Formats: sequence, structure tokens, C-alpha cells
Amino acid sequence: MKKIALITDGWKRYVTYAWVQGYRRYASQYHLDTDLYVFQSFGNFNTDEGYNSGEYNITRLPDLRTFDGIILDLSNVSDASLKESFLARVRESGVPAISLLEDLPGLYYSGLDNLTDFSILVEHLITEHGCRKLNYVGGSPRNQENQKRLLAYRKTLEKHGILFEPERVIERSFEIKTGIRAFTEFQQKDLLPEAFVCANDNIAVGVCLTAREAGFSIPEDFLVTGFDNEDKASYCNPRITTADFSKTEIMYHAMELLVDIWNGQTDRRCTYTQAVHIFQESCRCMSECPPDRGQYIIKRILSETRQSDMQNWMIDLNRFLLDCTSYTNLTSHMQMWLHEHQFGNLYLLMNPDIFHLEKVDILPEIPDDIYRCVGYPDKMTVVHPVSDTEAVMQLSITDGHLLPDITRTGDQNIFVFAPLHFREREVGYVVLQNCDYLLDHQFLFKMLNSFRTALESLYNKLVLCKKNKQLSQLYIHDSLTGLYNRMAYEKLAPEDMSVVDLQGNRVEGRYKPSSDTPTHLALYKAFPEIGGITHTHSSWACAWAQAGRDIPAYGTTHADFAYGDIPCARGLTEDEVNTAYEANTGGVIVEEFHRRGLDPGAFPGVLVQRHGPFTWGKSAAASVENALILEEIAKMASRTERIAGERPIGIESYLLDKHYLRKHGANAYYGQKK
Repeated sequence: MKKIALITDGWKRYVTYAWVQGYRRYASQYHLDTDLYVFQSFGNFNTDEGYNSGEYNITRLPDLRTFDGIILDLSNVSDASLKESFLARVRESGVPAISLLEDLPGLYYSGLDNLTDFSILVEHLITEHGCRKLNYVGGSPRNQENQKRLLAYRKTLEKHGILFEPERVIERSFEIKTGIRAFTEFQQKDLLPEAFVCANDNIAVGVCLTAREAGFSIPEDFLVTGFDNEDKASYCNPRITTADFSKTEIMYHAMELLVDIWNGQTDRRCTYTQAVHIFQESCRCMSECPPDRGQYIIKRILSETRQSDMQNWMIDLNRFLLDCTSYTNLTSHMQMWLHEHQFGNLYLLMNPDIFHLEKVDILPEIPDDIYRCVGYPDKMTVVHPVSDTEAVMQLSITDGHLLPDITRTGDQNIFVFAPLHFREREVGYVVLQNCDYLLDHQFLFKMLNSFRTALESLYNKLVLCKKNKQLSQLYIHDSLTGLYNRMAYEKLAPEDMSVVDLQGNRVEGRYKPSSDTPTHLALYKAFPEIGGITHTHSSWACAWAQAGRDIPAYGTTHADFAYGDIPCARGLTEDEVNTAYEANTGGVIVEEFHRRGLDPGAFPGVLVQRHGPFTWGKSAAASVENALILEEIAKMASRTERIAGERPIGIESYLLDKHYLRKHGANAYYGQKK
């Protein structure tokens, strides 16, 4: 049995499934006894370099010398130094290596002849339509596909004696927004052309949409060409002239080339997939076989249905994962979810130091070097599948072992390796076996993100538990003498608790009431419906309080808790701090609720600026539960803003109403009747 390593960066294109399809088709057709190991990253997903570094760490996992073939899709990797260091490892391995889409020195190549295929489109505009002023709008200048297509544009202009003008070139990204911005910039500079030559269909669609909004018509005012033949090209109005090729075919030809290399039957270095040029209305040509727009609508409806189903499944998954109390429990829930939906099998391997955090009671200290930022430890703990014995299994990755002993389910198994990390800090990796559905329908990233978030949440819970235990010891023992010298909270009994009346007078208990009692009293008096109050200094909620910001309602998890943004009350004045500080803190909270006209039953928590969170409920236990929920909501909102960047976010009012009222409204139906 041979092993093939596929290293791919999914970024925003999610093309990994095309590679998997191509591999499966060839391997099944020729009955290959092979397994495909896919090392999948979503690097360059955003501008967070730490996050991207954590993603790309998966490329450091495999010992490439243990494989029989290597296939690479690194066309999206923008970090030149990272890319070159990885390529150096590939070349040093001595294993036959094939690059997809990008022709790299010293490697075999399977992809397009971009220079030839793109030139045909430019040639068509010049010879068939007489264009002399052509503007080029392309992707990243660092991307090789873009470089080749720009070169094709320049060479074709030179061939026909047309002067190349650098000011008629804009290069940014392969997204629709590039076409939108490029058209506007050319218009402002009075550089509108006879034809826009776009590096892909996304850009072409952006140009067409912006031109139409500006009062122009295509193809009457400008001709437009794209590349890639995505659905949006043929179902746009007008249909966009483009070039069609199959990524599945590119992988199929790569496998064909690899097998020939194994058999010593080839001396060719490159294999090209034929592109088919489709001339349509955007360049004044008539589509010979226009696609049925009805089929497009059907595809969209089916896609939206799958998306809706997956969103519901993800909600269930998130709920189950956030309740887990151990890594083993977390992984078991994840595996059950995958099996329920027939999404494949899961294997989890973790940094042993992080896994040992489960042993809160016996772990003396949390190691300072618990994380790695580059590579993986020599040995990894196998969290799932669980060992038949009580001993925790460990896997030596330095010996080339990346998977525990498993039963192969026939020929052509596909193992997808994905990194688990908290930004640049390595946690471990997860392996998904035969997860074709997640790849095909682009849910892999969402699933991994949910699992990663749950891991980090559990990690923080375990760290907090350990720190609390360490802190409690400080209240019990003097750090120098070891003698008991402070209030031992772990040893408090019910009879030790202080009970006060609403005037603050102690009626039971031998100890003084908490110094925060006046704050609580102010809230009890103002909100008689509440039966318990919890005040914490949890980190995520405190961060919002210190920023002086409400916690916005961004999703249904928030809506299940509160009927809108969690308010942040103003900070106390100097006079309020220096007089009755605790009582004034309660007064500020009450003031904020009255000012905004908020119902404390619908908003079971508040932040005080530069201070922290307060939560309440019908009982003391309910207020503690609400404190935990508020902390998770604060964490999720912070991550949402980081991921979303400048994109508009926020929950729709109808969705907020639905989720809050079904759980807390007069006709609530959520959950079990008591």
C-alpha cells in the first residue's frame, strides 16, 4: 500500500474537494492500493498573522520521506519565506512531488497553460472585436496564476503593436470586490477602456455590476472577459466570456503523472489540462449552448437547503461541545455527531502537556512552556480513539506515525489532517477519515472552527479551575510558614455563611458580610423579582467592561440569554468612588436600567465600566449559571468582531425575537416542562 501526501491551503476557494474527487476517480479506475493523506490548512484566511501561523503549522507535521508521492497546492500561500522553507523540505525528501496550479522549480507540474489559455481571450478581443484599449484587473501580484495571466495580456498587446500602459493595470485579489474597486478607480482616472480583461470570473462580475450601477451597459459600452467558468459567469446578465477547466481533471492528470513516475515510464515534467474558451454576450458574442438558468436556481435552492440543515446541525453540535468537561468527553461528542450525519471518523491527537491539564488535582503547576508555536512535540497523546487499557496511548510522530492503529475501510482511504491551535499556539491536530460530505459542501472549516472553539473554552475552564485551586491554597496557608492564617473558603460550612436583611444588618453567621453587600442590596431593592446575584471578574466580560462597551447581540446563542445587547453602565465619578463606593455601584446599575427602560428579567446581566459584570436570576444558582453564560457570550462576541473585521454583523430583530421569546416569552415552548 502506497501513501500520498496532499498539502493544500483551502483559504477562500475551498477547492480541496476537487482534488479529492480527482484522486478518487483515478485510484478507483485503476484499482490503486493507496491512501491519501491530506494536510489541510485555511491559512491566509484573514489578516491575523498569528491565526494563519497556527494553520500553516500542519505543513510541519509529516515526515515527507515516509511518503511515496507528494502533491502540493500552495498557490494561495502568500508568505514567501514559509513557502520556500516548506518547498526546501519537499525537495530534500527525494520523493516525487507534483505542484498543482503553480509551476515551481524542481517539481513536476499539473495545471493549466495559463500563458496560452489566457492569451486566447486577449487575442479574441483584439482580432475579433477590434479593441485597442484594454485594461487588466487581476489577483494578488504574488500569485503565480495572476503573474502568468498578466504576462499573457502584455505579450498579446505587444504582438499586435499595442503599447502596454502600466496605469491600465490593477492587481489586488481574486474576489468580486477587486472588480468593483477597479472600475471605480479607472473611472476616476478617466481610464475607462474598450475592454476589461479580468483574471477570473469573480473580478469580471464585480466590473459588470459596478459598470451597470454607474449607468453603463455591457457589452455596448465595454467588453468584459473572465476566467474559470464559475456559475456566476454563465448566469450573470450578460453572460461573461470565460475559460472553463476542471480542477478535478488537474488532480486526475497529477495522479496519472505520479503513477508514470513510479513505473519509470515518463520523462515529462508537466501535464496540462485543456481549457475550453466560452465566448458569450459580455464580449458581443452569442452563447452557442447557453446554460439553463432554471438549473442554476435549482442548484442554489439545494445549496441553501444544505446550508440551512448544516446550520441547525452546527447549533446542536456547539451546544453539546460547550457542556463537555474533558477532552475525551469532547471528542466522543464530536465523533457521535459525525457518525449521526455519516460524515466519517475522527481521531484526535494532542500536545501531552495540554492534555494533562485534565488532571487538575494532581498537576502541581501549569507549565510555562505548555505551548509550541512551531512544529509539534516528539510524542502526541491519542485522545481518541480511547485505549482499551487505562494507560493513555502516545504516538511518536518523529518515527513517522501520524495515526493510531486503525482498521482501513478498503482501498483509497482519505485522511484529512487539520491543525488545532489557539492562534499561533499549537494544541494538536485532528484527523478525519473519509469526510467527503464536509469537503464537498464546504462545511469543514465551520466544523473545525466549532471544535477548536470548544477546545479553547474547555482549556480555559481547566486553567481557571487549576488557578482557583492554587489561589484557594493562599487563603488557607501562609506561603512562608505553612500556617493557617486566612479565611479558608474551601472549608466554609453552611453555618459559616452570613445572612443579612435588606437594611444590611447581619441576622445570622459569625463572619462579616461581603464588602460588596451594599451593591447587592441596591439591586434587590430596585429589582424585587430577582432572587440571587453573582458578581465576578471574568476576563472576557471584564474586557468589554474596561472598554466601556455593551456586548452586542450577534447570534442566537446571545438571543437565548438576553433580549438584546448586554448594557454597560457608566463608570463611577470620583465623588461616588470616595463616598459610598459599593452602594453607588448598585445605584449606577439601577440608573442605567431606568435610563434605557430595560426589564431586568429580559436582561439578566450588566457591565459596569472599568469594573466588571453582575448577573442575577430567580435563584442564587440561576445567577451563577447566568454569570457563566455571560462570560461565554462576551468571548464569542470578541471573536466574532475579530473574524468579521469590517464586515457588518448583528442579529436580525425577527431572529432575536424568535429565540428569546420561544425560551422566555409568554408562550415559550423551548425545553422540557417542569
